[in-house]
Amino acid sequence: MEFNGDTDSITEFQQKLDEFAVMMYSYIGILQRDALPSGSSDKGVKVEDLKLREERKKELEQQAVEYATNIVKTAEEVDDTISNIEKEVENTTQGIEIGIREANEASKQVGVKLKSKSEKVRQTMENIRVAFEEIEKQEDTSNSYN
Repeated sequence: MEFNGDTDSITEFQQKLDEFAVMMYSYIGILQRDALPSGSSDKGVKVEDLKLREERKKELEQQAVEYATNIVKTAEEVDDTISNIEKEVENTTQGIEIGIREANEASKQVGVKLKSKSEKVRQTMENIRVAFEEIEKQEDTSNSYN
């Protein structure tokens, strides 16, 4: 089964695992169905039938080797998909950790700027308070002369 680039890793893993399971069940069923009878005696069997049986046995052995090769290949693909998922998780985790560190650093920088701005606002408010006190003193002084 081929996968396109739009398939996410988990879906690819599920599909590969499904393919693997279907392959295992199918191959086992075919081999059981096509298996030659065991334990039968060759006495009284024609030479041509023995040759046919031997040819069929070789065909079944080749088929079993082909099936086993396909199963191993698919199992390796499942394993590769698992490795890819592990790498994606690790990369995602690292990306999140980097993002958190960057956010923490940005937060610290904003905190420093906010503290500086707050101090400026506090100083400005203090200057305004002092200015109002001066205005009140001047008004009191001017009212006391009148």
